[in-house]
Amino acid sequence: MAWFVKMDSSWKNTEYEKKVFEYMHKRIPDKVFDAHSHLSKFEIEGFTEENVFTESIRATESVIGEGKLKGGLTMGNPFDRYTPEEYEDDRLFSCENANKYEGFVTGLLVRPTDKPEEVEEWLKKYPRIVALKPYRNFAKGLVENINEADILTFAPEWMWELAEKWNLVVVLHISHDNRMLSSEKNMEQIPYICKKYPKATMQLAHCAMGHNPYMFKNGLKCLEGLDNVWLDTSGICDALTLIYTFRDFDRKKIMYGSDGYNYGHNMMGKCFGVGETLSCRYTGSLLPGVDEPPYLFKGLNTMTESLIAHFAAGDVVGLSENEYEDIFYNNAANLFYNKVR
Repeated sequence: MAWFVKMDSSWKNTEYEKKVFEYMHKRIPDKVFDAHSHLSKFEIEGFTEENVFTESIRATESVIGEGKLKGGLTMGNPFDRYTPEEYEDDRLFSCENANKYEGFVTGLLVRPTDKPEEVEEWLKKYPRIVALKPYRNFAKGLVENINEADILTFAPEWMWELAEKWNLVVVLHISHDNRMLSSEKNMEQIPYICKKYPKATMQLAHCAMGHNPYMFKNGLKCLEGLDNVWLDTSGICDALTLIYTFRDFDRKKIMYGSDGYNYGHNMMGKCFGVGETLSCRYTGSLLPGVDEPPYLFKGLNTMTESLIAHFAAGDVVGLSENEYEDIFYNNAANLFYNKVR
């Protein structure tokens, strides 16, 4: 593959950041299951296929504490620029690492153009595939704007039929970015899918793209009464979104996730709500063509920004130590390990 992220540890240099890590190491439970992690075989510059996975584990534990990562759901990156060979290589990389490293399971990348019978062959060969991972990028060529693709365009019903048959999770990154969870299309299709396929589990990634807390709160009503919907908190850096999550959603179906090396560790900054949509700002120039503006900010990496928000929100709603342990490990471990065949 021809795309890399450069390993960068500069975000751990300031006294403030050192204090943040000390705080995190004390507060994060001793066992963590990463319920949303992406990694490709040559993703980190300078690391080979043989050691890139262990490097990603090391990077995660530098934030959460050494020895705390006990497993996770590892998935390929849903790039729309894959060649057919790269697509298969990325799927194989995730499957083989899930087999190799204790505690890990995998989510298989799936595209609407894939053949269901070929996906089933993967499921038969790799019993640690516990989830399917569609993505709106894979709707390229099917819709004019992938950011406005309906769920059933990039995750068509044959995927939900397989999830129902094989008792799988579907890790879903919703679109309709102008309103996200509160968009009419998402509020219609999420209940439709969950009721039609009750044995399939819908994992709404990033708190259902809840970077805008107000759109997230407005859309939460569409999840009421749906027993097979779970939320992962990966990439969420707004404490208000997590307050609504911990207060208004079943705490037994909330799972912590890092969002992987590229997005969790390497990105410095965060996404946040603007109007009825979202914006993302990362370390670097905020103006095109300007390298070092005087107001250049230096963010923490997204994983750390997210963890700060987790504990701020948890403290506001009064999460107990047992509930933190559930969100960081027990909920996800109970969900995914029970789906290994």
